[in-house]
Amino acid sequence: MPCTSFNRAFAIIYSFAILALIYHHLTTLFRHSTTVISVIITTTLLISDLILAFMWATTTSFRLCPVLRQTFPENLEKVLQEQDFPAIDIFICTADPYKEPPINVVNTALSLMAYDYPPEKISVYVSDDGGSELTLFAFMEAAKFSECWLPFCRDNNVMDRCPEVYFNSNHHEKTELRIENAMKRGEICPDYITDELQRQIFTKYHTPGFSRDNHPVIIQVLKESAKGKDNSGQLMPNIVYVSREKNKNSPHNFKAGALNCLLRVSSVMTNAPIVLTQDCDMYSNDPLTVKRTLCFISDSLARPRLGYVQYPQRYHGLNKDDIYSGEFLRLFVANPVGMDGLQGTSYVGSGCFFCRRVFFGRPTSIVPPEIQQLGPDRVVEKPITAQSVLELAHHVAQCNYENNTKWGFQFGFRYGSLVEDYFTGFQLHCEGWESIFCHPSRPAFLGDIPISLIDVVSQTKRWAIGVLEVCFSKYNPVGYGARYMGFFMCVCYALYTFWPFLSIPITIYSFLPQIALLNDVYIFPKMTDPWFFLYVFLFIGAYGQDCYDFILFDSTYKRWWNDQRMWLIRGLSASSFALVEYIITHLGITTQGFNVTSKVLDCEKNKRYNQGLMEFGIHSPVFVPFTTASIVNLIALIIGLIRVLNDRSLEKLFLQLFISSFGVLNSLPMYEAMILRSDKGRMSIKTIIISACLASILCGGATLIQLFAILALIYHHLTTLFRHSTTVISVIITTTLLISDLILAFMWATTTSFRLRPVLRQTFPENLEKVLQEQDFPAIDIFICTADPYKEPPINVVNTALSLMAYDYPPEKISVYVSDDGGSELTLFAFMEAAKFAECWLPFCRDNNVMDRCPEAYFSSNCHGKTELQYEKTKVTMSVFLKCFKVKKSYFLVLKESAKEKDHSGQPMPNLVYVSREKNKNSPHNFKAGALNSLLRVSSVMTNAPIVLTQDCDMYSNDPLTVKRTLCFISDPLARPRLGYVQYPQRYHGLNKDDIYGGEVLRLFVINPVGMDGLQGTSYVGSGCFFRRRVFFGRPTSMVPPEIQQLGPDSVVEKPITAQSVLELAHHVAQCNYENNTKWGFHFGFRYGSLVEDYFTGFQLQCEGWESIYCHPRRPAFLGDTPISLIDVVSQTKRWAIGVLEVFFSKYNPVGYGARYMGFFMCLCYAQYVFWPFLSIPITIYSFLPQIALLNEVYIFPKVTDPWFFLYVFLFIGAYGHDCYDFILFDSTYKRWWNDQRMWLIRGLSTSPFALVEYIIEHLGIAIQGFNVTSKVQDSEKSKIYDQGLMDFGIHSPMFVPFTTVSIVNLIALIIGLIRVLNDWSLENLSVQLFISSFGVLNSLPIYEAMILRSDKGRMSIKTIIISTCLAFILCGGATLVL
Repeated sequence: MPCTSFNRAFAIIYSFAILALIYHHLTTLFRHSTTVISVIITTTLLISDLILAFMWATTTSFRLCPVLRQTFPENLEKVLQEQDFPAIDIFICTADPYKEPPINVVNTALSLMAYDYPPEKISVYVSDDGGSELTLFAFMEAAKFSECWLPFCRDNNVMDRCPEVYFNSNHHEKTELRIENAMKRGEICPDYITDELQRQIFTKYHTPGFSRDNHPVIIQVLKESAKGKDNSGQLMPNIVYVSREKNKNSPHNFKAGALNCLLRVSSVMTNAPIVLTQDCDMYSNDPLTVKRTLCFISDSLARPRLGYVQYPQRYHGLNKDDIYSGEFLRLFVANPVGMDGLQGTSYVGSGCFFCRRVFFGRPTSIVPPEIQQLGPDRVVEKPITAQSVLELAHHVAQCNYENNTKWGFQFGFRYGSLVEDYFTGFQLHCEGWESIFCHPSRPAFLGDIPISLIDVVSQTKRWAIGVLEVCFSKYNPVGYGARYMGFFMCVCYALYTFWPFLSIPITIYSFLPQIALLNDVYIFPKMTDPWFFLYVFLFIGAYGQDCYDFILFDSTYKRWWNDQRMWLIRGLSASSFALVEYIITHLGITTQGFNVTSKVLDCEKNKRYNQGLMEFGIHSPVFVPFTTASIVNLIALIIGLIRVLNDRSLEKLFLQLFISSFGVLNSLPMYEAMILRSDKGRMSIKTIIISACLASILCGGATLIQLFAILALIYHHLTTLFRHSTTVISVIITTTLLISDLILAFMWATTTSFRLRPVLRQTFPENLEKVLQEQDFPAIDIFICTADPYKEPPINVVNTALSLMAYDYPPEKISVYVSDDGGSELTLFAFMEAAKFAECWLPFCRDNNVMDRCPEAYFSSNCHGKTELQYEKTKVTMSVFLKCFKVKKSYFLVLKESAKEKDHSGQPMPNLVYVSREKNKNSPHNFKAGALNSLLRVSSVMTNAPIVLTQDCDMYSNDPLTVKRTLCFISDPLARPRLGYVQYPQRYHGLNKDDIYGGEVLRLFVINPVGMDGLQGTSYVGSGCFFRRRVFFGRPTSMVPPEIQQLGPDSVVEKPITAQSVLELAHHVAQCNYENNTKWGFHFGFRYGSLVEDYFTGFQLQCEGWESIYCHPRRPAFLGDTPISLIDVVSQTKRWAIGVLEVFFSKYNPVGYGARYMGFFMCLCYAQYVFWPFLSIPITIYSFLPQIALLNEVYIFPKVTDPWFFLYVFLFIGAYGHDCYDFILFDSTYKRWWNDQRMWLIRGLSTSPFALVEYIIEHLGIAIQGFNVTSKVQDSEKSKIYDQGLMDFGIHSPMFVPFTTVSIVNLIALIIGLIRVLNDWSLENLSVQLFISSFGVLNSLPIYEAMILRSDKGRMSIKTIIISTCLAFILCGGATLVL
């Protein structure tokens, strides 16, 4: 062949490339693999590539000496007269009339009987291993039909001699109809039995105990050549029906046993020197095939030791692109052509002409059989219907005949493997026989192919188990074959034997690179690495040569593509399961049977097959591996592309991305069957769910399982909407639930983003001075903001300041700036008193190593005479001043100057500066962000410390080592190169035992920041945050200079803070109109545009490229006050909701703006906060819709018996279980989690809807939103109620109405639902709606208590109860119920 020289040269080059790859793996393993994971990955890839290398070598052996032969049968009679043509015995095996329809077997037999060959020299033996009277009857009918069919073919020189293919004649139609009728009845109609002999024959099938596995020998001569004539007077071929004896106690050796039985029976009856074995569905397509065979057999020079001539198995009915690779071009054409240049091709089970002598020993020495009549050279002299012949034929067909004989081991077809064809051919070659492959342009035989995927993989699995039996026997080609045949011939046979082991590298490359990609592990060379090009060459070389082989043998590119896809599918399904099943079988757990491949054509399946659609249809475990691989590859590709777009890491990820892309491209039919198709061939839901769960576990555990469950729920809603919603009401309900679940799904996705890469950091501040001397510690400016002395008592603000001034840090490097946005002399006076008290408090803390450096916190649990008395005196003075004075005007005052002031121990004092910026109604003051920017400018002028701490006025320091903890990160350039700030969690003191209001906001302040820290860093939460001053002046790579030099982050302050010029400039930058025409609040400092300036500032800083770190030490760094009344809680949350809505409806929406500047998951994390108010939509829907539907007897969820019911159960348990687990993981309690989720529902029904309404009103210009300060004043009665664990409803508020209404609606729905269940036992239909109502009632217990049972001042307002009750009754039943 023309490609031989190229193949040999390429084999040498490719061999060196493989050796280079193995060398690369070994050097990586022994020199660069420093961790257990890297060793495992490299070893796995090495094993995988060694197997692929070996299998490539076996495949290459077929390409080294290919031979294509050509015959000229028209010249045969020039060298061999027709009367000298040898007789031929044809063996057809069938086993199950329902999987191998008798009409198909009959068509095969008729096509073979009609060979262009002397008919008297042809004998057809049919082995019916199923022992079915239906098969016998079909052949009786075929025998009659053959009398007209054979002369018709001769007279008309017909080429298609299979009646079904050629035409539907009246004769054949009648024959087919009778056979089909018998098949439908399952027995022979008495009207079809024409004589007593036939009746006696069929009676055998109805004897007691007769079954397909237990029956006597049945041999029936249907046509005898010596006696039978066709319609033209010509002799007929012999037709013999054989059903060998079967007994459950005797091994029958599957198809090999059936063929050996036919071999013995034919030896007794005709003993033709040539034997053709043929599959029952493989009809003759060329009447000259026997003559072509004689061209080789009669030519002693062709191959002196010729044992058999093999024709390829070709198939009719293949769809255009052969989606299942049913033609097996490599197995049945390309490989045999390659082997024919060596010792000859392997035997492939059908279309093979044997010399009978081949079954009785080596070419040089015949092994005589146990009885003379079975010898290959014996001449049969008696007719086949002679009594002695039939008796002997019955004898040799008995189930125990082979006992103590050499049949199946030295005689006949060989036992020991399910692939008797491969095993027999291999042993014949080892004995010294040779073979020839004949591949005429017109296929000699055409057969049926499986048209469903389950049949394809089941057939392949049977073959795989068969070759594994050879692999683990003494007949392994590498060992046994190497002693008896040439090296390349041995390697060729090894391909088939070791083929199931390809499942190992296929499985590895289907999962390992993808899972590594998902875990940020790079396992292949970069694109710039020379080794990268080795991988490229190996891939292109292997696939390119494979494709070239297909094109060479007149196939198409698309057929090659489908072949390689099926190679992957078989490797992940059939081969893997064959390995497992082989092991199980040889452990004695089960016994392997021979599963017949179905040849029955289903019209619907056939239609889908012709459309090029894969047939998945039923659930099967063999579908799970490749479906799982398709999902894993898709996830890996999506995540990989997101990473490439985010951090441009294509160089590292290219090969892993390419493998994932290649997997996705090969998986397109799977995605189509999972999602797009609705026909019966679509993939089973069970397969999808199992595969999705496995993929989720492999890729990311429970998270992905939930993702696929959510997708399934959306699919369920869509199918319900478009297929089952037939009324307006059903459309509205389904659409509402769909919208609700889409929002919940999106919010779940945002929440999940926090769980993907959590990081918890630990610091060791005691080691700081080993790397940074104290004199090198950077200075720190601390910003405290307060706005209203009546809501934020000055004594609390003072305690915060004193705790911060008392840090275990050089005091001269600390400057505390207090912003009094209320412009109150009360606050100023309080700080004047605090400045005096600090002189004794700071040395006291140092000398006594005090941990609680907030005076209020310390003295509430400790007594210390003089210092405590001084503190109490300070408190009294402040309290009197607060009662006697009103708010007047603003001050700007330096209360302590570090350079001049000393404490009682002679140590320097921190700077303490009071700032009340200018306020004017005509100038926007931008709330807290404006106050912080004012402090930022004032501090730049006065101290300009490189580190800035922002602190809420009620959030005191609880750990004096916090600044040193922060320096552990800031002083380490490896921590985060672009570190902009270090955020500490907001934690609270005074929470009641079960935190009834969810006041610790654990998810917002602890769980979510831990999750974000594994990405680009946590968001800024307004307090407890240490910034680099540089962060407020442009991107990390390019600083934006401020309008005056003195405000620059690198400006060095050389004058004391009390210098006149410094104070004048400080006053100037604190004026209300200073920011006009500047970039403050937009490019500099804290950002304007939202009430949640903390979230908005952090988001924009990270969009600019800054990163952050979250530090969560065991001892809370800061502790603050929490609201203790429900109205304060919901008011605070409403302000936050309005703030994030301002971001949502701005150009800075994280989904749009953030996606351009930060990673995908980081963007999703920020999106959770912005989209959070929209949770009110699904919460409101699920709080009312199921209950109102229940009251109106509308069932909107699946029944308990419906599989979709379990999806709802899983989603509920998964979401709530995961949420609860997060709380327990962070040392919270079950009761705190329960109260948190209750408050989640309450906020969703109160603050979020009202925030949406208020935001709309504000932007319509009807009202102007202000910044409502949350009250920190502790009311003794409210505190008592809070400590008892009771919710404080107290006053009437419109925000209380929605959740109170919900509590009443849920209670009514639960009661009515339970009454209905007790009356008509309709629990199956109502279970989900009843559960939702019960869940609502359980969450509403504090509300029922406040409405009915309580009499304290925290009970619910009568007005709220009346309004809510009226609304609930209107929703439940209208005016009728009100009356």
